[in-house]
Amino acid sequence: MSRVSIVVRDAEIEDAAALIEVWDQCNAVDIESYDSETASGIHRKPMVAEAADALSEQLSDPDRKILVAVRDGDVVGAIAFRRQLLSLIQTEKVIVVTDLHVAPRHRRRLIASSLISAGVRWAEDVNCEVMMAVSPADSRDANRFLNRIGFGQVAVVRAAQVSALGSRFAGIATSSRFTGRLIALRRTMRRRQSHVRPGSSV
Repeated sequence: MSRVSIVVRDAEIEDAAALIEVWDQCNAVDIESYDSETASGIHRKPMVAEAADALSEQLSDPDRKILVAVRDGDVVGAIAFRRQLLSLIQTEKVIVVTDLHVAPRHRRRLIASSLISAGVRWAEDVNCEVMMAVSPADSRDANRFLNRIGFGQVAVVRAAQVSALGSRFAGIATSSRFTGRLIALRRTMRRRQSHVRPGSSV
């Protein structure tokens, strides 16, 4: 039986529906459980219009690269690359790899390797020497693959709802405002006292 070739190309807005299907298939297999509201929100299924808008925004950004893998005319995998500063105090730029997805029934056919390889070529073209990858904590296949090809763990990515964080820190913010007013009041009183001469009355 002849081997079916894999074509890696730049993503297009018209790929939106196909990418949603790939995401849906991967989440059904890779994400064992949504143990929080945050996880559920991150892995929710978008409408085609939303996915198309997201693709349009990213495809117009020169610091982003989105690739899809096509097999037998169908989109079966995708990956995103983003060029950014290494840190807020360094000018060196790195490539951040996200959204590595391969449809479950098309795995172990070098699709992920082909996507990463194309990203490496882009990194070389834009003179970036370091690639950093972000993958879902529950996706064992993705994490094993990245570890196998040489990505070591250098950070942990965590997520939280802004509303939940706001509620948690509301007391701290209130306390900080009160403390600020108290300090300002004390400074005012000290300034007034410094203008009062010894022995004088007010």
